Amino acid sequence: MIQQSLTQRLNLAIFAVMALLAFVISAWSYKVDLQTMRAQYTGVAGSLAPTMIELVVLDQPETVTEFNRQLRNFPQLRGLTLMTLQGEVRYEYRRQDTALACPRDLPWLAPLADGCMVIRQKLEFESAQWLNYAMEVDTKELQTQIFRQAMMVVMGTLFCFWLIYRSIRRWVIRPVDELVAGLPLMGSGQVKFPYAGVHRSELAMLARTLESSDRQLYERQLQAKELNSRLEASLQAKSDFLANASHEIRTPLNAVTGFIECLEAQRARLTPEGQEQLKLLQGASQSLLHIVNDVLDFSRLEAGELKLDPQPGCPSDFLQRVHAHYQGMARLHKVEFGLCLDPKLPARVVMDEGRLEQILGNLLTNAIKFSPGGQVELICRAQSGDSDYCQLCFSVKDTGIGIEPQKLAGIFDAYTQADGSVTRRFGGTGLGLAICKRLSQLMQANLEVESQPQQGSCFTLSLTLPLSQPGSAGENRGASSELERPLQGVKVLLAEDNISNQKLMQVMLKRLGCDALTLASNGQQAVDACQRESFDLVFMDCQMPVMDGYRATRQIRLGPSAETLILALTANATEEDRQRCLDSGMDDFLAKPVTLATLGEGICAARRRQGKQASQLP
Repeated sequence: MIQQSLTQRLNLAIFAVMALLAFVISAWSYKVDLQTMRAQYTGVAGSLAPTMIELVVLDQPETVTEFNRQLRNFPQLRGLTLMTLQGEVRYEYRRQDTALACPRDLPWLAPLADGCMVIRQKLEFESAQWLNYAMEVDTKELQTQIFRQAMMVVMGTLFCFWLIYRSIRRWVIRPVDELVAGLPLMGSGQVKFPYAGVHRSELAMLARTLESSDRQLYERQLQAKELNSRLEASLQAKSDFLANASHEIRTPLNAVTGFIECLEAQRARLTPEGQEQLKLLQGASQSLLHIVNDVLDFSRLEAGELKLDPQPGCPSDFLQRVHAHYQGMARLHKVEFGLCLDPKLPARVVMDEGRLEQILGNLLTNAIKFSPGGQVELICRAQSGDSDYCQLCFSVKDTGIGIEPQKLAGIFDAYTQADGSVTRRFGGTGLGLAICKRLSQLMQANLEVESQPQQGSCFTLSLTLPLSQPGSAGENRGASSELERPLQGVKVLLAEDNISNQKLMQVMLKRLGCDALTLASNGQQAVDACQRESFDLVFMDCQMPVMDGYRATRQIRLGPSAETLILALTANATEEDRQRCLDSGMDDFLAKPVTLATLGEGICAARRRQGKQASQLP
């Protein structure tokens, strides 16, 4: 459409110029011919001046007859009127075949439109004005001549227009059409301008430039695709590395934290020095677990793979548990740690306590860590709400080192801390606040900070939560303690290739009441064991030699132990890993490292779900 419009406008402009030129030439020719005719008959009047003067002054009849005879020698002269200088008509001549005078006395239009022209002048003779005369001249021959000239000019103009159009089409329009048609193919490496490229003009330079740009753009697109493929491979390698690193770190970490918990049960038998060393071990293992979880969670948040699990709960009880959990850390740093709860807090709301505790835990850890010997306060206020929703504001306020104003804008960036020296002095990966910010966005909440250097900081999390009525599903969070020994009389198979974790699980399962435990060091041994005998419960690691846990579970589901309760007990902790376990036929998922409490709760929850499913069968 644009191309056609440009061509049409160019042709119209050329035609308009040529038409204007033709009109100018015709008008100029008409003007010259008209002036020539005026001059001719003015000369005639000058040659007849003595007779005209004698005719007006003497008024003799024989003079009139002779003058009429002379005028008949000029066939184009239609009439002549002689008048005194005062305007009195003294003589009038008119040819017999033209009884009527010229209809219009217009010097320029009448000769062409009416075929006659009137010449009005004063007759001068020997430098004296004698009379006025009006001469009517027939201009039909002039009309014919002007028409012929105009036709010739028009034909010439059209011929010139055709020649110019052909030249412009050859040298401008066709090359431009070719250039415009090739523009959509830019970047394909196939753009060629065989017609425009051979012309010795600026368009040829443009065509060669476009062809070169097309090749360069095509090469850059190939490079971009290659870089994109490399990037995708790097991201996949990163994901694989994080998954493998998580598994390889969590597997020994599970043994470390588990045996530390076993030693904690025997604290009274340790010397004071041993108790102090056990306390340091607990702190170190928790710090390591916190770092591993932060790295894994941040990776999942970046990939958009982390999902929330909101459940009904009491916000007051939840905050009291969080406060109690961090009291020990506060005492270690000699920090006065307070809790302030709004009496208007709702009794129950629907929230993801785990992720909310992760946000508050990161904020409280930073507040306590950066406020040695100071004060930290956890505050929760209830804002406006309605019958279905309530807005809660969680604030963590401290009197620590604070943050410089120019550093506040990037405080939630990953791998960033307000001061590089802070990392060396206080430790940390720089992921905590970045995780808090992204988790708050996942909750559709708002996380803000106010801070003054050497005066402290205040982080505020504002979010809207649905209200929950008492008796809602998910209330029985303490149901895991309904059985102190949930594995009493239960026959258990443990599929685990790591010797340390085998020893740890033997201790933990024994404390949970398990007296009949069979070990399998790989998936094939687990399948064989289920073929030989039946088990009530199977703990299945996912990454094992010979046969992995996923394949082993699928084969067990095809054998005599198809209805056996199978729990994944693995260091693969992502949501994809959990879904993969469930898809392979496992009943539930426990991520390492596990504690005795989480292991017991997971067993009880899985057995309750299995009982409900069995009761729903016909």
